[in-house]
Amino acid sequence: MLALSNSGSWGAATGNAENSALTMTMPNNEPLISEYMRAIYREIGKRTGLAFNLIALPKKRALVTANAGLDGGVASRVIGLEAAGYPNLIRVKVPVLRVQHVIFAKSNNFAGKIDNLDSL
Repeated sequence: MLALSNSGSWGAATGNAENSALTMTMPNNEPLISEYMRAIYREIGKRTGLAFNLIALPKKRALVTANAGLDGGVASRVIGLEAAGYPNLIRVKVPVLRVQHVIFAKSNNFAGKIDNLDSL
């Protein structure tokens, strides 16, 4: 999910959209997802001509700064941020990343017994 701040602004204060970059935050403790987000936003920039500046921050700080309008949005977050106390973050309903967890086992003696992470 991409969440844009409705109180943020395009990066540089030049007033010229061609020279401005939208600063987006992302969690700093998920290196694989961060690398993926950087690649995605590079490609979005190539296709649209828009510039993005991605900053890795602790999860909570990334949300707070984007919600306050200090950054343009959050590059990748979970659904439901508006209800979690971040009313200025508006969800863009196009998935940027989907995560699916898969478990492999040598036997199937646990089939039907696993229904959440706690039951592992």
